[in-house]
Amino acid sequence: DFDNDGIEDYEDILDGAKEFIAMKPKYKSNYYDGGYPDDGYYVCTDLIWYALKNAGYNFKELIDNDIKNNKENYDIDIIDANIDFRRVRNINTFLEKYDLKLTNDVNGKAEI
Repeated sequence: DFDNDGIEDYEDILDGAKEFIAMKPKYKSNYYDGGYPDDGYYVCTDLIWYALKNAGYNFKELIDNDIKNNKENYDIDIIDANIDFRRVRNINTFLEKYDLKLTNDVNGKAEI
């Protein structure tokens, strides 16, 4: 419970994802100063930071710090905190490094 709200992170993240989907976000790829869309338009990767924010995680900050400290792991010439956390290839690199692999087999839910 990262944000100490009494709700397990997994549930918080799922609730955040559901909230994002309920907004019926409209797609538009755009560049935003500060990184976050401010006009009601989103890209598919915005679901990730939005959902994690609901559990108290700052996904942008996590990726920005990892890119800054491990630039050689990312296919980036110039670091740009306004967009790097929304790019699929950066998210993929970050998640491959830090995510926990769970089974998608409903009969093997104890497997990791």
